[in-house]
Formats: sequence, structure tokens, C-alpha cells
Amino acid sequence: MKKHYLHKEITAADGPVSVVLVGCGGTGSQILTGLARLHYALCQLRHPGLNVSVFDGDNVSEANIARQNFSPLDVGRNKAVVSVTKINQFMGFPWKAFPFAFDGPRSIDTARPSILISAVDSARARTVIGREVRLNTHCLYWLDTGNTKDAGQVILGSLKDIPQPPGRDAVAALPPVDELYDLTKVKEKAQGPSCSLAEALEHQDLLVNTIVASWAVQLLWTGFRQGHLENHGCFIDVKSVRVNPLPVDPEAWKRIRGNI
Repeated sequence: MKKHYLHKEITAADGPVSVVLVGCGGTGSQILTGLARLHYALCQLRHPGLNVSVFDGDNVSEANIARQNFSPLDVGRNKAVVSVTKINQFMGFPWKAFPFAFDGPRSIDTARPSILISAVDSARARTVIGREVRLNTHCLYWLDTGNTKDAGQVILGSLKDIPQPPGRDAVAALPPVDELYDLTKVKEKAQGPSCSLAEALEHQDLLVNTIVASWAVQLLWTGFRQGHLENHGCFIDVKSVRVNPLPVDPEAWKRIRGNI
């Protein structure tokens, strides 16, 4: 089985690994909670942990409560600020919130991430992220998450060839989401903001975001803990209760591209 060995700046970092989380809604707010647990666990294992910056320009609405990681008292406040403030107060972290949408160079230059995590809801947003993150020479990995009503995917891609140990069946580059799929061909339904939780649940199942977020953080944990990955993502079907891995395998990538 082929493997990808993570960059030493991730697994053997001299200081906290800089992470940018783009989007702090249904999936992003719960990824952030998982990152807090991941950071604490890594520190207990003598790793310097994570330094997280969160970007989101949206405010919490009543429709977000229950499906996203917010309470009634959060309504009207910025999602990134609310989420990061809670984490910092609960865990004693110095993580940062930016109450505006990811805007490319300014956002990347501010945080200088080694890992960028996207939890956005459109192919257009992913296209912008993919273009801008490649202009930053410091960023090593892009972890994308996404979902429909009752399915989702998690895909970790590398933004450059990563040095691998010699003499092993290792793969230097992992394709990000925009290299596996032609995002320009993705058809998206126009969907305005929901006025109630009941309406929101017509578009997305109650726990689909939670499940996708859990697998995203699990993938990072596996990479940090083992130093390598045999699967760099997964495809989740909540309705049929199935999770299919995305293996580190160029042949598997060809099959995905061929099905587009």
C-alpha cells in the first residue's frame, strides 16, 4: 500500500503549526472544536501543537442553532469571533478570529498557514481558495470539506511535492480537491439563507456537518500521530451509513477523474 509521509514542518515542527480555517458555519465551527482537542492532545505528546486563525464574514442566525455549533445567545454575532472566543476562554488558547471572508493574499499573509482548511459551501469559493493558496509558498497542505444534504467528502491535498523517505513506496504529491474534480462543471443550486431550523434541515441533515468535521479532524490526527497517511480523505454517505476511503493511489485518482 502506498503512503504519503507528511512534511517535517508538520510532524516535527519547532513551533505551533499555523492553520487557517476558512468558514466557521455548519462544518467549520465543529472542525474548530476538534482542532482544540487535537492541539491539546499533541501538546501532551510533546508536539508544539497548532496556532489557528479563523475567517468568516457571516453572523449567527436562529436557523444555525442545533445544526451548527452555536447557542441562542450567539444570534447576531460573527461566527468566527463567537467560536474562537469560546475556544480561547474554555481552553486558554491565543487563537485568532477574523470577522470577514477569506480574501486571498491579505488572509494568507496575515496567518502564513502551513495547513489551510476550507469549510465553504460553493465551488466558486473553492476555486478562489485554490488559486490564492497556491500563491503562498509557505502553505503545504489544503484540507477541503464539503457536503450535500446527507453525504460529504474530506480531501487532503498537498500544494507542492513533499520530500519522502528514500527506498519506500511513498507518494510525494496528493491531489487537492480542485485537481480531482473540475469545479467549473459543478452545478450548484441557488439557495438563500434559511429563516428557520426546520427550513435549514430541508437542505442539510442535522448531523451531516458533525460527521464530516469528525472525519476531517481524524485525518489530521492520523497524520500527526503516525507521520504518514495511507488514505488522504474519505467519502461519507450518512443515509446508507457508509464511509469509503480515498487511498493514496494514483490509479484511484485516475478513476475519480474519469468519472467526472
